[in-house]
Parts: sequence; C-alpha cells; structure tokens
Amino acid sequence: MAASAAYPALLPALERTFTFHHRDGHSQQHTVLLTDGGVYDNLGLSVLEPGRSPRHTQHVYDVPFIIACAAGLVELALKARHFMAGCLYGGQRKSAARPGDAASRARLRGGAGRAKIEGRRSVTPSAVDTACRLDHRARTDRVQFRPEQPPGLHLSPREVLVMSGTTGSVRTRIATVETTKPGDSPEGFGSVLAFLQRYGYLQDAKREHDTLTVRVSVALRKYQRLQSLPITGEFDEATREQMDTGRCGLPDLQRGMGFSAACAWTGPWEEYPSLTYAFDQGTSDISGDGEFQAVRNAFATWQAFLTPMSFAEIKPTDNPDIMVGWRPTVDPDLDMTGSAIAHADLPPDCETLEPGLPQPLHFDNGEATWCIGAQPGAYDVESVALHEAGHLIGLGHSSDPSAVMFPTINGNTTHRNLESDDRQGALFLYP
Repeated sequence: MAASAAYPALLPALERTFTFHHRDGHSQQHTVLLTDGGVYDNLGLSVLEPGRSPRHTQHVYDVPFIIACAAGLVELALKARHFMAGCLYGGQRKSAARPGDAASRARLRGGAGRAKIEGRRSVTPSAVDTACRLDHRARTDRVQFRPEQPPGLHLSPREVLVMSGTTGSVRTRIATVETTKPGDSPEGFGSVLAFLQRYGYLQDAKREHDTLTVRVSVALRKYQRLQSLPITGEFDEATREQMDTGRCGLPDLQRGMGFSAACAWTGPWEEYPSLTYAFDQGTSDISGDGEFQAVRNAFATWQAFLTPMSFAEIKPTDNPDIMVGWRPTVDPDLDMTGSAIAHADLPPDCETLEPGLPQPLHFDNGEATWCIGAQPGAYDVESVALHEAGHLIGLGHSSDPSAVMFPTINGNTTHRNLESDDRQGALFLYP
C-alpha cells in the first residue's frame, strides 16, 4: 500500500477479490478496495461516502463497509527542532491534518444521523498495531453503509468484533467464576482479568495467564477500594457480585489513575455551553416514547443545577452535539457485553471513544431490560441517563456509592437526584 497526496488522480484504490468464510460454513467472494487517504485525506474516504455521483467524481464506489485505519500525524525525526524546515513542516502538517480528519469523521456521523450509516467501530490501539502496524495513537473505524441495492455481504457487529480480535474471555459471565486466592487459576478467570483491564485497573492482562498473580491482586485491591468493598486482593464473593452488577461501560481509571472531573465543554459560547441532543432509536421495553421523556428529565436535572448551561432537543438531521439511542449489545461505539448497560462519552477535549460530534448516549437494547421507575429485573431509564449525562458534561466515575456518578447501579431501583459529590464535580468544571 502506497501513500499519496494525489489520490485519486494518480493512485486509485487497489481492487482485489477475496473468499470470505462464514461461521456457518458457507463461503462468498467479495471485492475489497484498499486505498490511502493521502496527506490531507483528499477524497481518500470521501469517494466512499453514500450519495456521491460518478458524474462529478471519478472512482466512486458503492460499498457496504469501510474499515479506516488512522495512524495519526507523521512528524519529521528532527532532534533539533529549531531548524526552520522542521518547525514549518510540523505546524503545517498538524493544522491541515487534524481538521481534515475531524471533518471526515463528522461527515460519517452525519450519514448515521440520516440512517445511511448503520454504525462505526473503534478498537484498542494494541489491536490496530497488530493488524495494521500503526503507531500507538492508531484507531480503526468500521462503518456500514446502506446502499439502495443491498450488497451480498452482511457482517453482524459480532462478526466484526471477532475479526478485530476483541472477543474472548470478556464474554464469559463473571458470575460463574469461582472465588479465587493468589496463585489460583480457576476456569473462566480470564473474564475477571478482562474486566479489570477493560475498566482501567490492569494493563496487558494476557501476561497473567488467567492466574491471580501479584499484579492482579494489586489491581483487585484498587478495584475493591474504589468500589467501597472489603480490601482483600482476592476474587471473593463480594467482588464477584459487584463485577456482575449493571454498570456504565466507560472505564473507572484512565492509565491507572482515577478522575472525578475530566474536562469541560469549550466552544463559541460566552460562558456556559448550550448543548443540543437528538433521539434516533428507542426501545420496545417501554410503551410510547416514555424512554425519551425519561432522558429529557435527566438532562433537565443537570440543567436546573448548572443554569445557565442548557440542553435543547433538536432533530437528528440538525447536527446535534449528542445522539441518544438504544443499541445492540455489541454497539459499534463500545461493546456492552457483560455487565455494561449503557455508555456515553466525555466532552470533545477529553473523549475516550471516537473523536468528533455527536457524542453518544447509548443504552444496551440486547442484554438489559428497561423500565420507567423501579421494576424487578429492569433498569430505570432516567437514573441511568442521569449518570451518562454526567459523563457528557465532563464528569468521570465517583468512588462515593451514594453519588449518581458511581459506576454501578442495581435493577429495581431509582436514583434521580444529584448528590453532594456530583454537584461538587460539576461546579469544579462549570464554576
């Protein structure tokens, strides 16, 4: 694969046909296009967007999927940065590439809002390094378009996850794992390690070989401390029960460190932000549009406390700051398999998922059951939305079990009022 700023005029996409073997045993042949976006993403991705006409642009392809690998900015290896050429190149490269990359992602999100794009997928940098040999800032997105004539290949989100290598022990239910002491390696313990890595307590879980090592014991102690559990360093009954409790899909720690207030929104506002949100998909668990009203109530709670900060509902086609909806468990934004029941993201300056607007507020519409109020076996939409809206304004998880921003929530309960810890964090961001 060659890089060129002259695509598509001088370097059109490489076109190859491959045989794809499905899990059910049958095989299909499909064409794969391999292209590079060029230095400024000049039409490398644009020609694959839905709705482009071949009458105006060459090399227009109607495709069901795009897998885009963005390796980040490439900088000259000049140790002496005072050289004029190095300084000019670096500044121009960053100023040109970042807006172009953001614009491409924004257009894809716009297609999602118009129901032309089914979803997108981000995987961990380590997975991208293995597949694409990119640097540590790399990221991939899986985008499915809906052309007028459906193509022959239809990959489910689960199949895409299998292809990207993110499935495995995390799918094992933690509730079935036996209590574990240091040095033990019970069946299914890999799911515990996957949980600790997923939520920021453990790095490179594969090094532990499904064993409760010293490193794992330290991670368990950290988890137990932040979850207000007895600190044993063992995988005991209390820890198992807490890990299997419904929770937010965002990590508790970033690079091993906790944060209660990550960053605030910045933009064209004079002081407090005026954010917009829209709904795209609801849930059949609740009759009518009761789930939407519950989310509106959650935004109103934060707005009442942070006035003049505001949240206004608009149409999905009007480029909202936040997109609210119910998604399959294997959400292209963030896999919610296991105990995760919902997720959002932080403001653009400190987001943890895919960069660019709209920020997601997604509920698991597969494994979780939703309700209005407290009902056995179901989660109250407003209570969960209040937590996720806290992330959207810039709050991280709290170690206070009484706080809305505590990472877990039980079914058959409601929590619709901001607590002291929530209010203090919000005022820190928006004084």
